Amino acid sequence: MEGMSMIYIAVGKDYKSDKRKLLFVLQQFPGPIGILHVHSPSKLIPILGARVPEKFAREDVKEQHMRREKEKMLKLLRSYVMLCSEREVKVQYITNEDTLLALQQLVLMNQVRKLVMASRSMSKENALLQFCQILLVRNGRHEWTSSPATPQWTPEHLTGESEAATAPWGQRV
Repeated sequence: MEGMSMIYIAVGKDYKSDKRKLLFVLQQFPGPIGILHVHSPSKLIPILGARVPEKFAREDVKEQHMRREKEKMLKLLRSYVMLCSEREVKVQYITNEDTLLALQQLVLMNQVRKLVMASRSMSKENALLQFCQILLVRNGRHEWTSSPATPQWTPEHLTGESEAATAPWGQRV
């Protein structure tokens, strides 16, 4: 299984912080890297210099805004992949407002065994700890590692609706 030998890293929108975390992974772990990202669309749409709640925007304006946000997210993910140019990289993202639930879905879909994160609060979530070992890395430094998990991957864990996607450059850069 791919998830067993691959180290996964959860990345967000902060390139500077995630770059340090990714460099740590590149230095400490040989082999392929999985990059997981949860895309949470903005509820405010910039219109004429103001930020308007999406419920007040026209449908075409909402669609254009969603397209721009997705393009920006894909550009950010390509930047992360460029850091790993010497490695095999698998990138997956999911669009969801609930970051924890979405990350759990990505962990389950990929049968992740080791996940590097920077969020102290999320790294302590049982929803993740029951399926994978979490390494907390902040500012490029290892702070904490959870106990190894012994997940029981069952069919009900691996099903469910999801808007996950593997980025086009998913297998090899």
